[in-house]
Amino acid sequence: MHWIRSALLMIAAFAQVAAGIAPQLFGVEGSVAEAVEPWLTPLVPAGWAFSIWGLLYLGCFGVAIWHAFRIADPVASRVGWFAILAFSGNTAFALYQPSAGPDLVSFVILEIVLVSSFLAAMTNRADPAPQASDRFVTGALLALAGWVTVATPAGLSTALNYAGVSSLTEPGSLPLLLILFGWAPVALALAWVARAWIYILPILWGIVGVAMRSIDATQFAIGSLALGTAFIGVTAMAKARAT
Repeated sequence: MHWIRSALLMIAAFAQVAAGIAPQLFGVEGSVAEAVEPWLTPLVPAGWAFSIWGLLYLGCFGVAIWHAFRIADPVASRVGWFAILAFSGNTAFALYQPSAGPDLVSFVILEIVLVSSFLAAMTNRADPAPQASDRFVTGALLALAGWVTVATPAGLSTALNYAGVSSLTEPGSLPLLLILFGWAPVALALAWVARAWIYILPILWGIVGVAMRSIDATQFAIGSLALGTAFIGVTAMAKARAT
């Protein structure tokens, strides 16, 4: 069973990269970016922000390699199953959205990735005697969770826009503000639990990307940066309390 889990994790790590970069290998035409383009909202970061996936993919490979060397360890076993779910969710998202569009199902898949990657990181951090490699794995999984956290309002707003909800393309509109006000406390709570800069940095990266995309809407850009400041404060306080 250990080797099966390790093989599945390695396959999932490779599959998410292949699905994200070359979905045609799976018989899917188009990409996530092309599927989302007609339904973009101001909560979607600027295109350059998605370059973070290069680092996230490398971290995921690191998780799979680490697991192969810790294959029989009980903590690594639990982390492995959560990571398989997260990486498989990424694969499913990259293949489903170009095929079916950015609907609410794709948003649910995104949230599965968030929950499973966050749980994998927290499970690994619970190891009473972590090694340097364990800290790397926790960081890689938290970085993935952080990026998917900031992608959550983007995914929800895009799905609602795809479903026909109006005013989702106007910065500062009521539907967008409701999404942000609903997301912010949940995301800040996760930042408090994570109490790690490696979780917060992808969120800040995404928030800057959102602000840059909406630079013509000054109030929206300022609000995005203020939200980033809140994440910094929460993480700093959480780390101070943990020490």
